[in-house]
Amino acid sequence: MGKAEPGNIKAVKGILRWFELISGLKTNFNKSVLYSCCVSEEWRRMAAANLNCKSGEFPFTYLGMPIGDSMCRRKPWIPVIDNFNKKLAVWKAKSLSIGGRLTLLREKNEEQRLKEVLMSEIVLSSQPDQWSWNVDAANGYSVGKAYSMMVGQSRILEARICKKIWNKLNPTKVSCFGWRLLLNGLPTKSNLQKRGILLEEEESICSVCRRNVEDENHLFAQCNKIQELWMRCYKWWGISISLPNSISLLCEAHSQGIKKVVSADVWFFIFLVVTWSIWYTRNKIIHNS
Repeated sequence: MGKAEPGNIKAVKGILRWFELISGLKTNFNKSVLYSCCVSEEWRRMAAANLNCKSGEFPFTYLGMPIGDSMCRRKPWIPVIDNFNKKLAVWKAKSLSIGGRLTLLREKNEEQRLKEVLMSEIVLSSQPDQWSWNVDAANGYSVGKAYSMMVGQSRILEARICKKIWNKLNPTKVSCFGWRLLLNGLPTKSNLQKRGILLEEEESICSVCRRNVEDENHLFAQCNKIQELWMRCYKWWGISISLPNSISLLCEAHSQGIKKVVSADVWFFIFLVVTWSIWYTRNKIIHNS
């Protein structure tokens, strides 16, 4: 401020001192930075030493905005754009639905698992660097072979069922419900008791039959009233089958379809609709008496 003269430096310091005495607000010179234009770097450092503050150069950033740079160029705006992207990413994550969060989490987990599998197959030696795929060294790496290695034979059925759960024709909330059902993630009374939410043994009794402990297998397959519901549903379709006593076997039975009667997609959709209706009715019994 003003000409580059020692007297102006003393004047600036005096003004800040008077401001401190009048307002009671002290200037912290250790956190202050002196910037200058059209003067030598040596003079700026001398002035900063007299003011007991730091010496700075243009351009610099203040409150996230670049100061002293040509804002007509793209480069000064890159940090601002990056900050906006970070804020928007957090905002979008908070506004995601349950289905969106599950999809995002599933993609992140699959990406991490693929990275771990690929990196575990890298061979390090004293030879010149090269990529090696030991699963099939003759033919080399392929996406299909990596997927088969990750999934394995034990997860083929699970992958097939997951594909039916996340069918685009299913409502998102029903798909999320089916996903949580197969992962034993529904807040049944048995699960709530394990988490310490329900403390009394009587509180974990099934709300439909009032006889046994309510877990997923009982609520959706073993309860006598629910079994009657399933049998009426099968009778309506003209199908006579024995009812499995676990939710996993019931899900597997509905994932295969019945020849000349109902397709696999429709048969599995019936499974989702009936289980969703059971869960909806169970919640109405608990919360609305």
